[in-house]
Amino acid sequence: LSELTIEGILIHKNGIILDVNPSFERLTQYSRKEIIGHNVIEIIVADEYKELASQSVENKIESPYEIKIRKKDGEECWVEVEAKNTFYKESEIRAVAIRDIEERIVHEKELKKALFEAQESDRLKSAFLSTISHELRTPLNAVLGFSDLIDESMDIEEAVPLAKMIFQSGNHLLEIINDIFEDIVE
Repeated sequence: LSELTIEGILIHKNGIILDVNPSFERLTQYSRKEIIGHNVIEIIVADEYKELASQSVENKIESPYEIKIRKKDGEECWVEVEAKNTFYKESEIRAVAIRDIEERIVHEKELKKALFEAQESDRLKSAFLSTISHELRTPLNAVLGFSDLIDESMDIEEAVPLAKMIFQSGNHLLEIINDIFEDIVE
């Protein structure tokens, strides 16, 4: 089964590699010959994850965890590691399954970026609508307010200044609406 799985399998005792499967060789670019007998932490674990990997080697971590490993060519990639103690040939060893999750990490970053952009877009839209609402209501309230003051019994001399204010407020409202549509079209 170890030879057939797509997951990298590593067997070690106290961090010293005893065996690996072909998937591990493909993932890390190290052959069995090159890697057996070496310390797993020193040879493949990226520097910033050495402490976490050491805790796993010391059996302090049982649940899966994510780290970066360093391939033979120096390229780093994300993997998920799950390790369990087991017995093999009357000796306690640690079996480690390593899954390449680089693609998943890339997709998660893309999703987080898209979520951030959507939230930012929503925030900008809300701010825009709030501003527009205020900008439209101010001249519209003037139009309605001054219109309400004019009635049939009012002298023309009293109505003219109010009518001019209604006209100015109406023009201001029209300018705002034109500006909005010009911004949308651009």
